[in-house]
Amino acid sequence: MNPAYNDMLAGAIAQAVDEAAAKLEPAALRVGAVLMRDRSEWFNGAAFGGKNPKKKMHGLINDIRDPVVVSDQLLALQATRADGGTVATLVSWSGHPEVVGDRNTLLSADYVYELRKAVEGHYGGTAVFIPESLGGMMSAAGGDVPLVDAVGKWQWQPDGTAPVWADHDTFEFARSLAVHLADAVTVALRARHETSRSAA
Repeated sequence: MNPAYNDMLAGAIAQAVDEAAAKLEPAALRVGAVLMRDRSEWFNGAAFGGKNPKKKMHGLINDIRDPVVVSDQLLALQATRADGGTVATLVSWSGHPEVVGDRNTLLSADYVYELRKAVEGHYGGTAVFIPESLGGMMSAAGGDVPLVDAVGKWQWQPDGTAPVWADHDTFEFARSLAVHLADAVTVALRARHETSRSAA
């Protein structure tokens, strides 16, 4: 326990709340959701009618524990200004941010960093991630995720019959997972439900 750090943290939280409250502006909210299992047959294993090498993979969630209970819904909530600009996009999904593996000794937001970067790059504004029901074991770790390149394009085996799979416990794996989730955010928000204008 570090009392000086705890005091600094409490003060920083209070300051952040004050700064946010001072910057309130009118915004319209839209919300959308998709099930990752519906995004690609490669996101699901044989146990769920898909083609992922891990038979229990379901919507990019690798539940290694019985009973296999998966929450693979991705939820997106976005606040936009009257001119159409994005204030913020909130993303909620249930995968533990641990896919870089337990040998990673860096301070890292894991796939969440790449997800936020992709969402902010597409929409502008600030992207925020909130985990959904993490449980045990809601994670892509140990599962297989289709590899994407630096511009987000799926990589395929030379014969085109299956994707290349991202190497486990790597930042490449984290980036690939994040790109698949960011793509789902755009789909969710296209099928959005828009609310009346409110303060955001």
